[in-house]
Amino acid sequence: MRRETSSRPLAKMTRKQELREMSTKELLQFMATLSTRNWQHFTEEDICDIGIFIASDGCTGVPDFFPDCCIIHDWIYATHRDFYGIPRTQKFADNVLKLCIQKRSWFGKWSPMAAWRYKFLRTFGGKNWESTD
Repeated sequence: MRRETSSRPLAKMTRKQELREMSTKELLQFMATLSTRNWQHFTEEDICDIGIFIASDGCTGVPDFFPDCCIIHDWIYATHRDFYGIPRTQKFADNVLKLCIQKRSWFGKWSPMAAWRYKFLRTFGGKNWESTD
């Protein structure tokens, strides 16, 4: 029996698809190159390396006031895991962004930017959480 072949080239996987399909072991190999796995103690070099690894654009659609927080958030959205390789939810990722901004803001836990970004993500972020493109 002859097998039909498509004349279309195979679709190339997006970086987000690649990251989601990586095993925890593969992600842990990258994470071993960081100075720590605790996002609260990442160095500037760690943040740059993470951003490159996941092809982050920083704070999508909003001012880049806290790009390190956005890159940390992007990691969790892209991999659905934290920096210890533990599977995480969208709500966890959004809470990490809020906490990160609060820690860096002059307003602390009362940061309006942390509040509105968190509210926006909780309301509209589901599409990006589920998306692989």
